Amino acid sequence: MLRWAAAAGLLDSAANALFLAAAGRGHLSVVAAIAALYPASTVLLALAVDRERLRPVQLAGLGFAAGALVLASV
Repeated sequence: MLRWAAAAGLLDSAANALFLAAAGRGHLSVVAAIAALYPASTVLLALAVDRERLRPVQLAGLGFAAGALVLASV
């Protein structure tokens, strides 16, 4: 359990540093769209770590969110 907490802390610190770097360079419009999808990473971790099951509508939602991110960043 301590390993997961340490990994989460390191990844959170890296995410904050990368967000600040992107905001400083003026790419906030793209970064804000990506940051809005943070719940998707929680769902993907639940799939990988806890072996959670998703309903087809939930998988479709993840797919649509990823597609919307690609369309918004172009």
